[in-house]
Amino acid sequence: MTRADRQAHRRWSALTIAIVAVVVVACGSTNPEPAPTAAATSAPPSASASPSESASASPPASASATASASPAVDIGAIVVDKLSAFDFFGKAVISGEYDIAAARYQITGTFDMAGLDIHELVFIHSPGGVAHESISVSGTTYSRVGAGPWYAKTQSLETSGLNDFVRTLKTMHDEGVETKNGQQLHRLTVPSGTTVPPSAIGVTDASVTVADGAIEIWAKDDGTLVVLRTKATWQQKNAAGALVDYAKTVEFTFSNIGTSFTIAAPDQVWRTYTSKIHHLSISYPTDWDLFKSTKTKTFDEFDGPIYAFATVGRYASRGFSLNALSRAFATVAPTGLTKYHVDKISSTKMGGVAAKQFLFHGTYKGVKQYWVAYVALKGGYFYELDIIDKAGHEAATRALAALFLSTVILK
Repeated sequence: MTRADRQAHRRWSALTIAIVAVVVVACGSTNPEPAPTAAATSAPPSASASPSESASASPPASASATASASPAVDIGAIVVDKLSAFDFFGKAVISGEYDIAAARYQITGTFDMAGLDIHELVFIHSPGGVAHESISVSGTTYSRVGAGPWYAKTQSLETSGLNDFVRTLKTMHDEGVETKNGQQLHRLTVPSGTTVPPSAIGVTDASVTVADGAIEIWAKDDGTLVVLRTKATWQQKNAAGALVDYAKTVEFTFSNIGTSFTIAAPDQVWRTYTSKIHHLSISYPTDWDLFKSTKTKTFDEFDGPIYAFATVGRYASRGFSLNALSRAFATVAPTGLTKYHVDKISSTKMGGVAAKQFLFHGTYKGVKQYWVAYVALKGGYFYELDIIDKAGHEAATRALAALFLSTVILK
């Protein structure tokens, strides 16, 4: 099927609007740890003479012959050295709390670090909350919200974030041994007088003021990381412009320290396109081809590497309602499509406004097709998004259509 065929084939607009009257009458840390490498361990205490031996022993002939005391092991320096290493491997479970004014929400997630590569999934269990996931591989960070598409962003050379902050430290202060998670561990804090930047504890919003943070680490005698905790309090403006108190505590409990594994980039990454003709923006996979509309009578088209393709655009509603157009879609096939059968019509949203989703089958030039189409009405225009593929893998087509739909912004 040529692109010209597709444009003619998929466009209902002129035909549908002309026929609607007849029909009416009649859808936005740190490194896991390296394999243990000759890690420093607590030095054994120096042997000391018994009181009787001390009394009978002759004094040393000179100061140079006096045995010096064994230097104390700096657990904080060992931990920082391990966390700063470029071959640190580890996996962590995330838990914590997020406070907004008087409300408190649970935080859960996972954090994996393989050398310089990181995979993090965080979910704040607030009303309407969705998971935020990020993958950093080979200098590029990929992120997505919920089950939405992945987007890529090249990492900045400017230092920011927990991992970069830890690398600025020389050591951490050992507060002594205490019980943590059923183990006897050293509790470490940043040296007195050290300022923890908001970005190091995950506070990056530009409206943040009066931010204060702290970092604590619990480690074994040999400097093996077990728990890392970040705490933050700050004020931030809400939608009404009023300052609101926030607080966040996040705890990373590590395991698999030193066990090598690989973090891979997402299989499919998307980019965003804005159409000045159709007054909308939409994202599409980077391995798809974009054919921009050159006039209002054609749609923007995105062609997949095999057969699947998608089109999007808008056309004047001419006073017809969304329900009237839906009734027309139920009976009028796109140009060239035969054996047309509508499987389901349902209500949804596209770009934040009410929309209709149409699922149907048809045949075009001997090829059986499956369509997922969305139509929304806004400001005197119908906005239409169609995702078409060969019949036979309908579930995958619906999943792909949902990703396309989630990216649409109507201008």
